[in-house]
Amino acid sequence: MFVVSSDFCHWGIRFRYTRYQGGPSEEPVMLDTLTPPDVLSKQPIYASITDLDSEAMSILSFSYNTAAMAGQNFREYIRRTRNTICGKYPILLLLSLMSLLEKHEQCHECRFTYYAASMAEQQFVAELGRQDPVAAAKQVMKFKGILDEFQLPWYFTDYVPGTGDDQQVPWARGALFNRNPLALGIYETGYVSIPHDFGNFVLNRTTVLAKKEDAKAVVPFYIMKNYNATKIKRVVIVIPGQWRNSWAYINLMGNALNVAKKYPELGVKSHSVLLLSPVFFNQMDRSRGSVKDNEINFENGVWASAGSVQDPKEFRNISSFDVLDFVVDMVMDKRQFPNVETVVIAGHSMGGQMALHYAVGKKPMPYDDRIRYWVGDPGAYTYMSSSRPFSTKNCNSYNEWPYSVTNVSTLPSYMKKHAGPDGSDLVKRFRSRKVHFAVAENDNGQGVDNCQANTQGPTRIARASEWIIAQGNSSEGWPSHHAVDYMPGISHQDYPAMAYYFSLKHIFSST
Repeated sequence: MFVVSSDFCHWGIRFRYTRYQGGPSEEPVMLDTLTPPDVLSKQPIYASITDLDSEAMSILSFSYNTAAMAGQNFREYIRRTRNTICGKYPILLLLSLMSLLEKHEQCHECRFTYYAASMAEQQFVAELGRQDPVAAAKQVMKFKGILDEFQLPWYFTDYVPGTGDDQQVPWARGALFNRNPLALGIYETGYVSIPHDFGNFVLNRTTVLAKKEDAKAVVPFYIMKNYNATKIKRVVIVIPGQWRNSWAYINLMGNALNVAKKYPELGVKSHSVLLLSPVFFNQMDRSRGSVKDNEINFENGVWASAGSVQDPKEFRNISSFDVLDFVVDMVMDKRQFPNVETVVIAGHSMGGQMALHYAVGKKPMPYDDRIRYWVGDPGAYTYMSSSRPFSTKNCNSYNEWPYSVTNVSTLPSYMKKHAGPDGSDLVKRFRSRKVHFAVAENDNGQGVDNCQANTQGPTRIARASEWIIAQGNSSEGWPSHHAVDYMPGISHQDYPAMAYYFSLKHIFSST
């Protein structure tokens, strides 16, 4: 064993390295004191540094017979990024020595030390979770570093690098992959315009949700082109994440559908599946011009937790859950879709939070037994009691909606009328609904950053596991209609989570 201690990226003016990159597809810039603040709006500097260093660590983490290639890639990385790496020459020397050894059939591996669970541990948890979610969650809470707040991301064992949204998953069996369309603008400051027509999808901007005298409330949504309504048996309603980019999420779900069709045992036929994704604009989108006059928008991100419409002002009594109800009613309407058997509400990240919140708070309807929910890697969870795994001492609001249902006074008006005492009716209905939780085993990011979420745990995977344990420890035990899939080799990545085999099975196949 040969150990090299290396210190990456001496970022800042003193060490004359100020490279900043707003994202994987952005061109890097060198910052100085005159750089306009809006240049930094794409992502924080620390995230840019993390991406830069993680790329190098990924290059230098390799198995047998690849030292020469790693050395070549590392030199190219330094040339391209000019990253300031203490230990650069010892690393290059080590790679050269390993390359020589490989020529004599003496092969070694190189890896960085970090706290991610091994693939063997992750696979064990994944298999256990399909049989006993609570036991699997307890096993996850034994992972080394599971409760550490500040550490390197656990994505060095990911099947797909980076965000995971830019390339096909390895298990796709040759399925077609379409890259996401682009909008003009960014989510932090609002979109100027959004895609209208791309691939197999088109934006519907004519559907009226409600009317009041001369005023209309229009709900825009993306939907598949040229579908035959009489052949549709399954509808997947895709909820976007924090970026409100429904165009990207429905495109990714379309890619996942392509993968699902490659597995005959799932019995998926494209003509029988309809994908649809509502657009949840906010006030910044309206101010930037992407929202049309009659289209509804919300304030900031309240749409994820049954918040009310902000504009048009005549419809402020309508919540985002009313929007989902409207869409579900539409596809359940036998006059429009005579053969629909199943509707799936699917969301990842902040979309996963909304899917969970809707599973908890949706008003009861006769067709509820035909609805499925896919909840992927939400940043925080909704508790069914006032108990939490971590201290609530400095967080008076820890038990308020959407972090709990028991404080009924904090529930949105949509939910109060069918909540029951201390939210008991909500809990009962939630336990009866068919909900599938997808938990990425490398997802050690914080996600939601507030005291309410931190009483649940420091990271997404810890919060997920503690919540699963809490449900198992309840007086009624783990709900028989709920399922969990821990996903090995995936971090906080939208597409790999959607395209994971057991996600495909639940979203496109399970009855």
